[in-house]
Amino acid sequence: ITHVIVELGKFNLRPEEVKTDLDKLLYTMKTTEKTSVLEPFNPPEFWDEEWMKAAVEELNLRGMTPQERFAYEKALIKYRMAAQYTEELEQEKAKAQEEAAKAQQDAAKAQEGAVKAQEEANKAKEKAARAQQETTRAQKEATRAQQEAARVQQEKAEAQRVLKQQEEETRRAIIKMLSSGLLSDEQIAEFQNIPLSQVQEIKRTL
Repeated sequence: ITHVIVELGKFNLRPEEVKTDLDKLLYTMKTTEKTSVLEPFNPPEFWDEEWMKAAVEELNLRGMTPQERFAYEKALIKYRMAAQYTEELEQEKAKAQEEAAKAQQDAAKAQEGAVKAQEEANKAKEKAARAQQETTRAQKEATRAQQEAARVQQEKAEAQRVLKQQEEETRRAIIKMLSSGLLSDEQIAEFQNIPLSQVQEIKRTL
């Protein structure tokens, strides 16, 4: 059997200087020996290691009176609850940061979408304006075409009226010549520059 004797009074490392497991154990032994469970105490981070938790509890429980043990367990419960609460807060904070980042990304995408939609709307507006101009131009062209068609129709009607009038005047002239008996049918056709058959047709109507 090997016995190791350690003078805890000569162990003066601070928590941030503790590195090895032996240092952790010696620090814990010295701290639990001098510290009362009723005194306020901020435990070092390495006490969160599972084997250290078990060692601290064992050391504390062995040297405690029933009242001290009760107070210790109560303080330990509070500490664990505080640690759990802190962890939950950190998780909620991280989640809130993630949600905020996602919200910013969504907002940026929405802004990009709005800009793109505005650009598309402007393009559509320009296209509609061009279409309106084309429609107006086409309507003007259609109006001019209708006016031209009306003019042609009017000229055609006038030409037909003049032709009919000329034919009627020629008919009256032929009837007058036929009634005078001074010219033959052939002479009348030659004088009026019309076919002989037309003169004979008018003659039959008399």
